[in-house]
Amino acid sequence: MVQIRLYKRSATILLKVSITDTNRNARKFLDHGEPFARRAPAFTKACPGTHFKPGTIAFAAAKGVPFASFMVPFSGIMELAGGIMILIGYEARTGVWLIVFFMIPVTFIFHQFWKIKDPMQKQMEMATFLKNISILGGALILTYLAPAT
Repeated sequence: MVQIRLYKRSATILLKVSITDTNRNARKFLDHGEPFARRAPAFTKACPGTHFKPGTIAFAAAKGVPFASFMVPFSGIMELAGGIMILIGYEARTGVWLIVFFMIPVTFIFHQFWKIKDPMQKQMEMATFLKNISILGGALILTYLAPAT
């Protein structure tokens, strides 16, 4: 169990309960008795190979990604490897760092809402930018809490 000491006792108890419940739920999920190989496809559907399609590579090149024909598939491999590492718990901290290093350039290259003139498109890009920032924040928290091995 991860234990973080805070100055206020009630916050410490709340945090301990929250982390304990999360660990218990994760154990229930992983110890469900169903073979992992049957559950794995549900997690890999998040990355259905869009990083390897020519349209995606062309879109990235139009957004200004250098060496898009190499960087886009490489980022897809980084994202998939990081997610699987976190999922199975093997070098989870390294997997989280892969996600962080994927999210930073994607967020700041693809979702530059401050450059858009159309108000509706600007709001959509800003929402996506802030969503990515929140995912990045969660990933940075995991870099602290995730086990190294």
